[in-house]
Amino acid sequence: MLELLGRQAIPGSSVTQGVPYQDIPGVSEGHRNNSRMRANRVAELIDVKGKTVLDLGCNVGTISKRLHELGAKVFGVDYDDASISVARQYNPGPQYFTETIDLPFIRSMPHYDVIVWVSQFMWLAKQKGLEHALDCLWEIGKHCDTLIFETAGRDDGSAPIDYSQEEVFDLLCANSIFRSIEDTGQWNDLWTPRNVFVCKEPLLKHDGLWATVTPGNRGQLVKTFKDSAFAQQLKERTSMFLKLLDKYYFFPRLISEDDTSVTMSWEGPKAVFIPEYDKRLILEALRDRRITHRDISPDNLLWNGKNVVLIDFAFAVIEGDVTNASHDLGKPFRCPHGFNDEYSLMQSQAQLLRRS
Repeated sequence: MLELLGRQAIPGSSVTQGVPYQDIPGVSEGHRNNSRMRANRVAELIDVKGKTVLDLGCNVGTISKRLHELGAKVFGVDYDDASISVARQYNPGPQYFTETIDLPFIRSMPHYDVIVWVSQFMWLAKQKGLEHALDCLWEIGKHCDTLIFETAGRDDGSAPIDYSQEEVFDLLCANSIFRSIEDTGQWNDLWTPRNVFVCKEPLLKHDGLWATVTPGNRGQLVKTFKDSAFAQQLKERTSMFLKLLDKYYFFPRLISEDDTSVTMSWEGPKAVFIPEYDKRLILEALRDRRITHRDISPDNLLWNGKNVVLIDFAFAVIEGDVTNASHDLGKPFRCPHGFNDEYSLMQSQAQLLRRS
């Protein structure tokens, strides 16, 4: 069975015929050894016991088997029939399937608690193009609660994408719907100089008091306002402020709008820190346009991979503007002496630092 491995390898792959990409303990050395150590690292990063786990690009199932031993209900998927046959023979326990990993397949997937997507993204980019791979990354957040992600990057492997490991974090921020992304550093397998990213809290739908927020096409967010006169007023104000701030990098871009919704740029996960430079430029832009946001809080500060972005301008005002506002707007980050965006940014920073 092992001699059949590699016959379906993607052109340019580093796989050698007859050699498994992952090692099989007690049976065969692999192109990449210490696969069980990587599975153990995954289990250190997130509790897999009792969870449904998809090992996307499972190869011969060494990681799948170890996660199964740790109490997960594991499903392994790979495009290579021979690898799946070897997995069933040498790493039994998980359920294995042969599938072409592409956008139609990912869109058809059921929901999993955890998806482990390691050392496959770059091959998908090589085979289908980076844009296709990024569309898959955007879609995958709709099918799991947590994504464990790793990919080769610049000067790493025979199918690199043009990103350093630090820039992979930026790629995830801009092209996935996860609101929490953590770079946990390199594997502990003494072999792979790649970072492991834990992505959580996918934004599928946020149903607020006045509007519903959903992801749109890759890199876009759709905010649909409810059927009331006040909600429609908030929609018009949101559109107005995004247009006023269009030339600045620290606010979402308005992409399109209709009678009830606005489509804007996706700006990444929740910020965990506000660089002083970003804080200064946000305040300068607001002052330049004579805008007071009035609702700055950690929930309205995102990180797009390059800078902090301030969102949600539905209750903002221009100097001299008079609008309705609830008594608790901006609390607990509002200045005791009235709305003050600089004070609210400082309080938000203090809250973020307490969380870290």
